[in-house]
Amino acid sequence: MNCEYFKSESARFARVKGPVELVIGALRLAGMCQEPTIEINDIASQAFYMGQGLLQPPTVEGWHEGVEWIDSGALVERVNFVSKSLGDINNPGVQSMINGLADESEGLVSPESLVDECLELLGPIEVPEDTRKTLVDIATSRGDIDLAASKTGDETQQLVANIIRLSASTRSYQMA
Repeated sequence: MNCEYFKSESARFARVKGPVELVIGALRLAGMCQEPTIEINDIASQAFYMGQGLLQPPTVEGWHEGVEWIDSGALVERVNFVSKSLGDINNPGVQSMINGLADESEGLVSPESLVDECLELLGPIEVPEDTRKTLVDIATSRGDIDLAASKTGDETQQLVANIIRLSASTRSYQMA
């Protein structure tokens, strides 16, 4: 796999999030760490699949950093994990983000505003213009969105969760 994707000069930050940082950050955003119901071994396994086994550094120097975290398999694991965690509207943190957007909105929300707010919730992160345009195009599928009138689990909330999921799958989110 070509790692030029992660070496771009336009990257806001100079390093890639380590697997543990990515997993814990996604779980916290999704609100999945509020109670000790998640098996810690499952969480540790997710980081291991991405290349960072807890208490298992590859050498006495510790873990590598930067683009060493990214190879074909690890990238798929990273994107799938973040997408699954942040795209599930049943997760309390995701529901809280959606409800927060609804509380802040006054009437209809434009697709552009929705994308900007979702990006802000994740970090804030800045995505390249072509990525932002793609996210806006997806949000435009429903036109202006009335978040205040949405109900738990409806099509509007699923659209917002999908925008969050896709935003978290971007290169900009993977960078620390």
